[in-house]
Amino acid sequence: MKYEGLCLSVKNIEVSKKLYQDLMGLEIDTDWGVNASFKGGIALQQDFDRVIGVPKESIVARSYNMEFVW
Repeated sequence: MKYEGLCLSVKNIEVSKKLYQDLMGLEIDTDWGVNASFKGGIALQQDFDRVIGVPKESIVARSYNMEFVW
């Protein structure tokens, strides 16, 4: 298995992009609006419920929600 990256589900993609750029110095590789990936393998995804096909009400917000992409 090969590690491809880390996808973090975020509430606000713009606030999150600014945090990772300003605080951590990461550079955006691609930006698709509700999805952005940084050079180095970290990606941010807003509206993750839509991506995985589950009702928004079924998502339990926790500070440690994330997905490893293999």
